[in-house]
Amino acid sequence: MAHWEVDVQVDFFHAKSGANSFVSGLFGGKTLIYSDLYHIILRILPKYASEAEGSPILVSSHFDTVFSTEGAGDCSSCVAVMLELARGVFQWAHGFNNSVIFLFNTGEEEGLNGAYSFITQVCSIYDVSA
Repeated sequence: MAHWEVDVQVDFFHAKSGANSFVSGLFGGKTLIYSDLYHIILRILPKYASEAEGSPILVSSHFDTVFSTEGAGDCSSCVAVMLELARGVFQWAHGFNNSVIFLFNTGEEEGLNGAYSFITQVCSIYDVSA
């Protein structure tokens, strides 16, 4: 049960397509094309908009596995921690000044495409800044 002073919203985002160009690192000099990435976005906001100060806090993890295999995500412990953190925040968020966004994304195994698609296609909608 959510604390009475917070609103809880769940959004779904479908990144239909995009391209992720890398300057350095493992994929340096390469451009990766992605499509059909699905993300779940859980937002916990102060009930009264005037109480929200500054940018939201973004917590992110992925729930996919390697493209060529079936199976549970390799980061399931991160997802479990995020779910428990979300439960704690929405039960005990009295006086919380920032909204918290929990991003559960896909497309991370092949070049962090899930996080990239969120930052380039959705981030501004939620007023998240780096």
